[in-house]
Amino acid sequence: MAINREPVTLQELQQDFINPIAPRILLQSLASLQKRSLIEKSNSFWGLQTVVMEYVTYELILKTAEEINIKNINLLNFTFSK
Repeated sequence: MAINREPVTLQELQQDFINPIAPRILLQSLASLQKRSLIEKSNSFWGLQTVVMEYVTYELILKTAEEINIKNINLLNFTFSK
């Protein structure tokens, strides 16, 4: 969800995973995150809460910059390998 930065449908979210996840397991995971107020659902779209999005983006930037500095580009390769 943080990569998309906008709310997505369940189908769009499933396409973001490198390894397929069963729809039942994905829905259970989303429901668990929603109970913890980490994500929100509006109609058929799922998205991160704003504060969570900002935190994840900040951490992604820090880790990416660190990988660039040490010339070990693992996170970038994993994130954009699709």
